[in-house]
Amino acid sequence: MMKPRAGKSLVKIAIIALALLPNLILAQQESDERAYFSTLVYNHSIYAVGGTMTQFSILDYTNGIDVNTLKWQLLKYKIPPYEHGVAFKDANGDFLLQAGGNSTTDMEEMVKCTHKTLSCTSALSLKNSPPVTALMTATVNPNTNLVYYYGGVMVNTVTHEYRMTTNASSTFTSLDTTKNPMAWESLNPSYPNAHRPSRAGHSSNIM
Repeated sequence: MMKPRAGKSLVKIAIIALALLPNLILAQQESDERAYFSTLVYNHSIYAVGGTMTQFSILDYTNGIDVNTLKWQLLKYKIPPYEHGVAFKDANGDFLLQAGGNSTTDMEEMVKCTHKTLSCTSALSLKNSPPVTALMTATVNPNTNLVYYYGGVMVNTVTHEYRMTTNASSTFTSLDTTKNPMAWESLNPSYPNAHRPSRAGHSSNIM
């Protein structure tokens, strides 16, 4: 009789978790009007970065979360605003941020934010960097610290603008965050009887 009850409990937990995330995002947007931002999870905290704001917002869930009294705090990190970009952790646990558009050249090329100094600087020189895009995805393999980029739309590196109507890309690249400098590699896996689809504004996951 214990197994069915345990199964029901897990289902309830899953439903609560799925219902909680949209509430958190909505509350964050309403509290500081942040939109088109990126999120990171690190050390029992949720970080929101980018969008229309220059600072990081952090929500500590060490002791749980009360959706009726969310306690977001602003960190000392400051970066130029950016939209439709990506954010992820490198092999050392530092944050790497890359703008999708409406930002600066440094943000388009990538910046690194370190916890020890509470500062963000241009990332180390990257080899074979792909064209600047927006609305792409960057998915981290936690076992290898390789980051897989896919798709997006091209960004004008002079005006820092992009068009949602621009044809999406099917570019597939990886970024090795364990190397110094970090290295890009163009990927071209085979697709039997098919071709790699173009995507923008999509989602991706490691299976």
